[in-house]
Amino acid sequence: MTGQKGGEQEPAIQAFIQRWADREGGQERANYVLFLSELCDVLGVQRPDPASATTHNNDYVFERSVREAARDGGASTKRIDLYKRDSFVLEAKQSRQEGGSKAIAGQLDLLKSDDAARGRRGGARAWDVLMLNARRQAEDYVRLLPAGHEPPPFIVVCDVGHCLEIYANFRRDGKAYDQFPDRKSFRVYLDDLHNPEIRERLKAIWLDAPSLDPARKSSKVTREIAERLAAVSKALENTKDARGKPLYAPEDVAAFLSRCLFTMFAEDVGLLPEASFKDVLERCEKDPDTFSHDVGQLWEAMDVGGYAHAIRKSVKKFNGQFFKNRAALPLGREEIGELKQAASYNWKDVEPAIFGTLLEQALDPLERRRLGAHYTPRPYVERLVIATVMEPLRAEWETVLNTIELKKGELATIGPNDPRRDAVFRDARNQALAFHAKLCATRVLDPACGTGNFLYVTMELMKRLEGEVIEVVEALGGQSELSWLDRATVDPHQFLGLEINPRAAAIAELVLWLGYLQWHFRTQTNAPPEPILKAFRNIKVMDAVLQADKELARGPDGKPLYRSRSDGSMHEVYAFERPRRADWPQSEFIVGNPPFIPNRRFREEFGDNQIAAMKLAYPEFTQAADFVLFFWLRALIQPSSSLQRVGFISTSRLRMQQNRKVFENALGKKWTINYAIPDHDWPSGTDAAVRVCFVAVSLEKTKPQLVFAPDHGIVKGKFKGNNSEYKIQNVEKISSDLTSDFDVNLIVDLNSNLGLCHAGVKPYSRKLHIDEAQRNFLFEDPFNAEKYAPLIMNGRDVGQRPRKLHVLDFFHVPIDEIEKSMPRVFQYLLEHVKPERMSERNIRLRTQYWLFEANREEMRSGIKGIERYICTLENSPQRYFTFLNSTNLPDQKLRVVTHSDAYFLGVLSSKFHEMFSIRIGGREPLILPFTIRIVLQNSHSQTPPISRNQPSALPRKNWMRTASAYWPPIRT
Repeated sequence: MTGQKGGEQEPAIQAFIQRWADREGGQERANYVLFLSELCDVLGVQRPDPASATTHNNDYVFERSVREAARDGGASTKRIDLYKRDSFVLEAKQSRQEGGSKAIAGQLDLLKSDDAARGRRGGARAWDVLMLNARRQAEDYVRLLPAGHEPPPFIVVCDVGHCLEIYANFRRDGKAYDQFPDRKSFRVYLDDLHNPEIRERLKAIWLDAPSLDPARKSSKVTREIAERLAAVSKALENTKDARGKPLYAPEDVAAFLSRCLFTMFAEDVGLLPEASFKDVLERCEKDPDTFSHDVGQLWEAMDVGGYAHAIRKSVKKFNGQFFKNRAALPLGREEIGELKQAASYNWKDVEPAIFGTLLEQALDPLERRRLGAHYTPRPYVERLVIATVMEPLRAEWETVLNTIELKKGELATIGPNDPRRDAVFRDARNQALAFHAKLCATRVLDPACGTGNFLYVTMELMKRLEGEVIEVVEALGGQSELSWLDRATVDPHQFLGLEINPRAAAIAELVLWLGYLQWHFRTQTNAPPEPILKAFRNIKVMDAVLQADKELARGPDGKPLYRSRSDGSMHEVYAFERPRRADWPQSEFIVGNPPFIPNRRFREEFGDNQIAAMKLAYPEFTQAADFVLFFWLRALIQPSSSLQRVGFISTSRLRMQQNRKVFENALGKKWTINYAIPDHDWPSGTDAAVRVCFVAVSLEKTKPQLVFAPDHGIVKGKFKGNNSEYKIQNVEKISSDLTSDFDVNLIVDLNSNLGLCHAGVKPYSRKLHIDEAQRNFLFEDPFNAEKYAPLIMNGRDVGQRPRKLHVLDFFHVPIDEIEKSMPRVFQYLLEHVKPERMSERNIRLRTQYWLFEANREEMRSGIKGIERYICTLENSPQRYFTFLNSTNLPDQKLRVVTHSDAYFLGVLSSKFHEMFSIRIGGREPLILPFTIRIVLQNSHSQTPPISRNQPSALPRKNWMRTASAYWPPIRT
């Protein structure tokens, strides 16, 4: 039948449907094998291959064998009804019919119906429990697939002669397959094969399963829309008043565009009359002066409900917060055209999980040039959300399903006409309904929610679980109990966010409502009750770390004080009174991605006053820890009474000693790590290799999972990887360093290696950098030029092409001596360096303007008297070490090891040291001082890295082999 299309295929489809409809029972093997073979003909795909005696090449066969380990150490053989590698695992429900070889005694009793009409839509639902069991079996088979076989994106459950049920997981992690494409359409009946779209979908499952991933299409559409919005935002920013200042505040622009976007979405899902907003935009493009009036009037009608003159039709009552402010900012013809183009897209295809990030970039002048360059890939978000939120919810749902299964035993002792049967059914339904009520009351908090990415993904996954619960309630005859779904359902009020940026908070609320209404219209045909939007106020604009009485700090003259940042921007300085921990709302789960702010950037980000206030509010916080630890401390110490699990993404620096100690203190005796990915790449929007870790902690004792992630090959934020290389280990315990086999807290330093590793000098000002021509002019004496203007080397000089710049270095030289012996240099310092330093608040930097900000005296002493030293770049996609001539001065972007022996260069460059460094604290170069204290051997030390419980004094020639035995690699 391959090659038949359209009307030519219709007779064959009808013949197939008539042949198999209403068939039940029979020989299970003959039925499902023949049915699926003929289905392949209808779809125009190849039938399964003959199975080989060895399973190595059985990639598309019936009865694919897999091995399951038994508790006694043996293994049993299981068989997948139909398997196609990288496409699907299929389990035939009919193979579990009564009398079949896979039948489970009594499994049909609870849902048995005497008048079951199989093969037709709308027949009795007695077979649902069989389909549920078959789905569970298929998911189990996925976990039993041999090494090298990535979990397929689909599992298919087949009820021969009736339907197929499709479940998908494009994360390819083998867990939590969801109804595909949604609850309304995941079940394909035989009659549906008349629909060419459904046939194409099934064909794609066979031939190109990844192509059905909705993210592929939605991410492209979403990015294109964001580019349109960026043009509108830029035009509004460039609108100035008479004094040359921006006419519209950024928050007003964000709110205006959010209203525009929601209106486009409402039109495409049917909440507004078809093409009504597009018509308004088309009219206004011809006459831009009418834009503010017509669009503003439409939004006024959407707020209160009623007749909208702009579209000459009545509209529903939307209410909520979006349309309380109805101001439509005036736009020119070109900008209205951009909005019209954005409205022409199908907003059903927009992906809320990335839309918020792209919209924020479109609205931010600094981010706009990198629009679409980086956002958190959805699979990354899902991994943490599933481990933190969904796994405990699904475990509870499995318990409910098992309880319902136990009800079958009660039916065995009750006659078919006994009224007590109704009570058993009612009890079973109540079990499912009680779980649904709990699901609808479950709250999830993201204390650094940004544009709502994590909250939206969590909401969608919980909506998928809700769909499964509803299926079971319906199967138990509970259609009447579902009438309250409009009043009690998983909705945005459960997803709580804290965000310090008002613009991002407004976008987060928009993202949640877009996602919720998208899901509603995918699974239901009726519109939601009015008002469409609710003012839940679940996203709060606030500092998630610090609460204090804050007022503007003023100088002696009464004028406000300001501090400068490295980007040249000026920020107001505040005084903080009564600092305390921020109040977080009650929730059952906390999940998110707090800002990646290392300790060295605290002063620039927050200023001295706020840093002091935060440390008063969090006495457990140590001087050297990073910003994310404030979130861990706030979440885990004195948590809300309802809290069950917490999951955060942090930089891999969490495993560094200064962070690990604080994290361990936060865990205390109550919390255990139940899930961790110790080392994972991250989209940064630059060429820099950013490493993160995923960590989820729980109050209950669970079997922890330690996951080793592949490098996904992210370049400038573009996600290129697959998940086939994720390795999951079930372990007894995960330590605070995110390992399971050795506690790095037992390591001790080697005294002989102390003081070997340093950061380079920090000149403070680029005005101290001079080229060769300037150097020759400023220094009349070549000796002074060599001594006081050495070559300065930074990361780019070492890793790419040298700039051949020199630096004015007058360490330990008083300014009077410079003025006396080098007048040209002195004049240069007065004219170019001193003015810049005069605005510095640090007294030493202001008065000693000719000196570096950080002179690194110990580093200088270490490289003095040796011809060369070892260095590595602070930021580099690859960690490597090299020699530099000791006449070259390293700057702060290099890490220096004060050794000239090539043996030590070899030790640091070894695979062992790389693994050891990752084990101790990730790929961050700042861990080098710690690892080098332990790893490097100087001429007086023959001792390998040891713990308090391991021997010392091992010979140097055996050192590498012995040390590697102590330190099994964290990643291979």
